[in-house]
Amino acid sequence: MYYSQLEYLRHIYEECAFILKVTQGKSQQQIIEDEVLSKAIIRSFEIISEATKK
Repeated sequence: MYYSQLEYLRHIYEECAFILKVTQGKSQQQIIEDEVLSKAIIRSFEIISEATKK
């Protein structure tokens, strides 16, 4: 499936917004200790990485 550059930028923006939202008010240690949150953040970085390659 082919996406436009604007759509890739939207994916990047949405994942960045998600990361900022779920980490707001949390310390680095709290994020590390929360396995589900950590995995969600890692997945968001994977999506951002894939979108930037396009």
